[in-house]
Amino acid sequence: MDSLAPFYRQGQPIPLTATDYANRSGMTLPQAKGLLAKLRRSGAVQRQQTHEAVLFYVREAGQ
Repeated sequence: MDSLAPFYRQGQPIPLTATDYANRSGMTLPQAKGLLAKLRRSGAVQRQQTHEAVLFYVREAGQ
């Protein structure tokens, strides 16, 4: 499975928490956190801290 596929719903990018990413990708939470860290280091996803949660989202071309 493409590691960025869980970030899309009906072709539109959506922000996800690590738990949401784990659920949508079928991984355990530690596996998902590890992969999200790798994706963040590579620049494929960005991280945003909100008051409620830490959100990860895909970087769209041109951003």
